[in-house]
Amino acid sequence: MRPNSLWTAAVALLCSVVPVVAQAELPTCAATCFASSLQNQTICAPTNTTCICLSAPLTLSLQTCMQSSCTLKETLRSINTTNAQCGIPIKDRTHALITTNVVFGSLALLALGIRVLVSLQQHIWGWDDWCVVGAWVFAMPVTVGQAVAGGLGFGRDTWAVEAGRIYVIMKVC
Repeated sequence: MRPNSLWTAAVALLCSVVPVVAQAELPTCAATCFASSLQNQTICAPTNTTCICLSAPLTLSLQTCMQSSCTLKETLRSINTTNAQCGIPIKDRTHALITTNVVFGSLALLALGIRVLVSLQQHIWGWDDWCVVGAWVFAMPVTVGQAVAGGLGFGRDTWAVEAGRIYVIMKVC
C-alpha cells in the first residue's frame, strides 16, 4: 500500500473514535490529533460516533495532523483501535489465500507427476521435461512462502497485523 493511501486510510478510520474511550487506548500523537481536530470543527458533537466516523473535514484535519505527528506503527495501532470503536470489521482473506495456494500447488504437483511418470514410462526424458521440473522447483517456494505468510497475517488489513509481523510478511513474500 502506498504511504499516502495508508495515511488516508488511517485518518478515515481514526474518525470512528468515541473520544473518551479511545483516547485512553490511542497512541499519544493520535489522541492529541484527534482532540485538536475535534475541537477545531463544528459539524459533530464529541459524543456523536456516527457523525465522527463519516465527517470528511474531520478526516482531512486528522490526516494532516497524523502525517506530521505519528509514526507508521502509531498510525496502524490507531486505525486498529478506531476500527474496534466504530465496529468496522477486519477484512481477512487469509483463508482464500491459503486455499488457493494449496489447490493450485497441488494441481501443479499432479501435472508434474503425470508428466514425469509418462516420460519415464516411455523412456523419452528430454529438455522440456527438465524445464517443467525446474519451473516447479522455482514455483514451490513462492507457494509455500505465501501459505506461511497467510499464517502470519498476509491477507488481513495491514493495521490488524502486529507491527513485527508486517516486516516478516514482506520478507517472505
